Amino acid sequence: MASLTAFATPLVSRVRAPASSSSSSSARLSSFRSAAVSVVAAIGPGSKIKVSKDILVYHIPKTKGSEINLNGFEGEVIEVIEKTADGVPLSANLPVKVRLSGEVLRQPQGVLAEVSFIAHLEDHELTEL
Repeated sequence: MASLTAFATPLVSRVRAPASSSSSSSARLSSFRSAAVSVVAAIGPGSKIKVSKDILVYHIPKTKGSEINLNGFEGEVIEVIEKTADGVPLSANLPVKVRLSGEVLRQPQGVLAEVSFIAHLEDHELTEL
């Protein structure tokens, strides 16, 4: 069975530097990390947002697993994930946690239903209202 300890350690400790120059790669990593955090921080908790890209999800309540396109849904940013509860820096794939609401086609009846749900998205998929 594989050990999960590698996932519990900070990202920086798992990055191997090239044998030729360790200082230049760590400088690149830290500058990339700080740039990524500053971009994500543009949309903060409490911001009103609208989804501006075509994103298909399957976890919406009352839809029985059918695909729903989130483009046009409006909601509010709940959290921007930047670190774990222990304070370890985290580079989440989908760092912006949002609560969205809108109308979807309810399955199997085929009628419109108002739903509210949580989704994890990237900042470039959202437009601030």
